[in-house]
Amino acid sequence: MRFKNRYILFEVVRSTGATTISRQVLWKLIKESIEENFGDFGCSKLFQTLSIKFYSDLTHLLVLKVDRDFHHIAWAAISFIKSVKTERIMFRSIAVTGHLVKCCKSAAAIVRER
Repeated sequence: MRFKNRYILFEVVRSTGATTISRQVLWKLIKESIEENFGDFGCSKLFQTLSIKFYSDLTHLLVLKVDRDFHHIAWAAISFIKSVKTERIMFRSIAVTGHLVKCCKSAAAIVRER
């Protein structure tokens, strides 16, 4: 049996574009939010498969890979993140797909739209 994953495409909406946000900072924020809001259960279920597949500070798009059965926990944890450093931040979910290619096509369509 193979592992089934979900890919979630988020737009990172920031109040100002003054500071740059790196992949490492985003990973730390997501990890802390899961630990704080879902405790050991969330950590044990998500940290095996959770990964940032794509992030661009230029387009403000983020693609997360997460286990299919627990993608709603990751989605909720990310929605609880309200700030990074001193800047207000919000994550707007755009698409949830079963394949990375579909998620990338959605991201490309958004970039073309702008």
